[in-house]
Amino acid sequence: RANATVQVGKSITLKATTVPSGKTVTWASSATGKATVANGIVTGVAAGETTITASFTENGHTYSDTCAVTVEAAS
Repeated sequence: RANATVQVGKSITLKATTVPSGKTVTWASSATGKATVANGIVTGVAAGETTITASFTENGHTYSDTCAVTVEAAS
């Protein structure tokens, strides 16, 4: 998905599909002070925005996709 929202202290799960299947996906957050990501599980840290990137390498070429995540204050 292109966009997602998570609350501070909560988590959402993003999924990445690789072709060929079974490739190891590397996850990264552009602003770990706003949200962290591990194995596709995004956890809100502080209100704000970050971009989550999922990437994998096949035959020397790296493929990636991003998801803009908005972190909202806990209600």
